[in-house]
Amino acid sequence: MAPEMVALQETQYDSKVDIWALGVMMHEVITGVVLFNGINPIEVRKNILQFTSYKELVEKSKKFGFKSSNLIEESCRKMNNTEIIDLLDDMLQKDPMKRIPIEEVITRLENIETKLN
Repeated sequence: MAPEMVALQETQYDSKVDIWALGVMMHEVITGVVLFNGINPIEVRKNILQFTSYKELVEKSKKFGFKSSNLIEESCRKMNNTEIIDLLDDMLQKDPMKRIPIEEVITRLENIETKLN
């Protein structure tokens, strides 16, 4: 769930929560690791609310040359496509007003696909 849903800040949500969810699922599909996990819903909620930015997580995970004991950090360390990292960072903005619209997600994914083919 998007941070604004987890924090119970608003009673109405828009399509920005779906952009967040798509970003979380894209991370999982690419890395094979759940981005926000925990042993119970309270821990998952805490992890979502403490999240700062996707780029920061990737940079932190690459800062050290040794293998991280944190599976999420280790999965981010393997991310090497800066365009995908930038896209996920824009999709996973905690502030829903800063999240990119779906049209931009589609355009950027098409551009990434073109470059990979």
